[in-house]
Amino acid sequence: MKKIILTISIILVLNYATLLAFAANSTTDQTEVLNLVNKELSNFRTSPANPYLELTDKHMQTFVGKPNNVSGNVFTAETSGIFGVSTAFKTNQDSFNLLYGKDGQNIFAANFATSLRTAGNIDLSALYFKTKSSFVGFKVSSQLAPKLIVSAETSENLTDLTKGYLFTTKYQDIQQDNFDISISYRDVQSTAISDYSANTAFADSKGFRLETNYKLAPQLTLTASQDLAEAQDKSNKNTSRIIFTWKF
Repeated sequence: MKKIILTISIILVLNYATLLAFAANSTTDQTEVLNLVNKELSNFRTSPANPYLELTDKHMQTFVGKPNNVSGNVFTAETSGIFGVSTAFKTNQDSFNLLYGKDGQNIFAANFATSLRTAGNIDLSALYFKTKSSFVGFKVSSQLAPKLIVSAETSENLTDLTKGYLFTTKYQDIQQDNFDISISYRDVQSTAISDYSANTAFADSKGFRLETNYKLAPQLTLTASQDLAEAQDKSNKNTSRIIFTWKF
């Protein structure tokens, strides 16, 4: 097994520069590049629609292409959709993820997450994310009741020395997974979160958001939210939003 992993690692290193050179090209070009790598490997998984190569072991996964999000700190940065190479090491309670990719600029991310089940269902995660600026984010969350989750997140821009905070209480039907409602409070300076944050609308704002998600059909979800917030200069940032999402 060690010999197989070593062989795979060498192949990925040899082909990595070629993969990044094609990262900004079309899906067809990316597929051709990955096909070249696939000829040297066996027991892999690929997808014509979203070209990727995935190699898995008991505790390790290596992914070339556009991975699912490898960051548990989406307040700081969400890394799905970035073409690159990611490696994940996992145990029953811990995970460590590395990503190096291209999206018009070099991107590096390192994320560590752990679960403290003996301390009352507490999840902890930390993220380092670097583009032209460097960011660090931390998150702690806990399931206080079968359907009640609370979380606290921080994000700091190490380059501009700006900070942001997000506190959320969510009621979620985890078993049915068709409805949730949450209330959050944030205080975020203008550059405290990256352009890859899942909450870019929170930049330069302070206030509350009430949000609900309801699955109308297996592939159709309704999201509605109301912001009661202001910018750091005290200007009004109250907004209402209704979004329908269809998953193909």
